[in-house]
Amino acid sequence: PLYSSAASDVYKRQGHFYIKKGIKKLNPLLAGEMSGHIFFNDKWYGFDDGIYAGLRMLEIVSNNNKTSSEIFSELPKSYSTPEINIPVDKDGFQHEFMEKFSCSAIIKGSEITKIDGVRADFESWWGLIRA
Repeated sequence: PLYSSAASDVYKRQGHFYIKKGIKKLNPLLAGEMSGHIFFNDKWYGFDDGIYAGLRMLEIVSNNNKTSSEIFSELPKSYSTPEINIPVDKDGFQHEFMEKFSCSAIIKGSEITKIDGVRADFESWWGLIRA
């Protein structure tokens, strides 16, 4: 997902190209993907680098009068499950499956988004299936 500077979630298709395109269009301060890629957009245009992200975190913590434990304790508790990859026998079958699944997916009690696969958003959690 790409997060806007207006503190509302904006979802774009996964992948470096799509995130960079969204950054150029929406100009958020920060964008990221579930894969762990973090794009800072304040000191360098859409910079995506793990070392840079770590150094920026150190900069933020060092410019604060609180300890890192105090800062992190103020964040809401979140949970994550591991990514599950299911192997397929026939090359390309995953795309054929996703096409059929996305056309017929009805997931009660959720809001469905079909930008990059099928994402089901519930009140306090979400799930995603994609090729």
